[in-house]
Amino acid sequence: MSGLFARLRDNPNLEDVQPASLSFTVQGHELLARLYAFKPQKAKTYRTSEGVIFTVNGQTQASIKAPFFNRRNVGLQRLAKDLLVVIDCSSLTPREQDDVFMPSRDRVVEDNDFVKEIERRLEEELHNHQGLRALRNARARMDVEGQLADNKPMEDVLNRVLKSSPTLARIFGQGVRLQNLFKPEHVRKTEKPFRGKPHPTYFCFAGKDQGEVLERQAHRRRRVRLDFETDVENEYFTRKVDRGCKHFQRLSNGERDPVLNHVGPHLVDGKGSVTFELPDTIEVGDTVEVEFTVSDPVTDNEFSNRARVSVLPAVDYCLGTKVKIEKQAQSNNR
Repeated sequence: MSGLFARLRDNPNLEDVQPASLSFTVQGHELLARLYAFKPQKAKTYRTSEGVIFTVNGQTQASIKAPFFNRRNVGLQRLAKDLLVVIDCSSLTPREQDDVFMPSRDRVVEDNDFVKEIERRLEEELHNHQGLRALRNARARMDVEGQLADNKPMEDVLNRVLKSSPTLARIFGQGVRLQNLFKPEHVRKTEKPFRGKPHPTYFCFAGKDQGEVLERQAHRRRRVRLDFETDVENEYFTRKVDRGCKHFQRLSNGERDPVLNHVGPHLVDGKGSVTFELPDTIEVGDTVEVEFTVSDPVTDNEFSNRARVSVLPAVDYCLGTKVKIEKQAQSNNR
């Protein structure tokens, strides 16, 4: 895999998809995933049937086949042949590695809870990945444009027939060629490109001052998302040298407990987000207080962000209608 990584570094056969690195924490273990999206017809040079590769210290330990991207929870069928995700599992202990990977080093242990949680987190992140969504739409436009281009010979034939037969021309009238609905429009120039700093000078909640407490609400059984703003480069938490440190903790009764399962932050041009799930023991009306802290190993700067989340009844979304499924009175009677 070290050889493959060297070949993929600054490779012109890769699409520019951001964020290219994903960070998620499962059962207290931080895992880093690297996303590679190949240009059409280029992936077969670098991969065969693999879709997700698990590595430890650069060596392949297991893989999941490319049909993983065809899953309904992922929804990347159009890109399934052109994607490769590499997950670094070096944070696992040797005993944990034995529980996760088969001795043959070709696949993971499917009934392992840790593996199931990794797959679930990866499915959600790929499904909600803005860069992959934009690439999927771009490929769809390319397909439609190709189909419209294929219609040109037939159009020329019909034009010649109508010109040679005034009677047919009068019957069909004056035809108008269909326009390409996906053709890009001229838009105003966007703001100047984001240039991230190697070390942040601020890292705070979106729309808030540094250190300002965020007050928000969230429903039970649904994920909570915290949005951030910063001026640091996108690879700050995933680069190899001077990587930023982050701590995500829940505050309760004067104690601090790490949030063992969360995703992010994924930084894209000064914006990032962290998602996590509320504990199952939380009741409606409770308040969950969490703190996300970023510390820089070079400048020694530390940025603390505290949020208080008020818990609302669980809801289910069915046909666009919000239906409450949390009925405390009924549950208390059972």
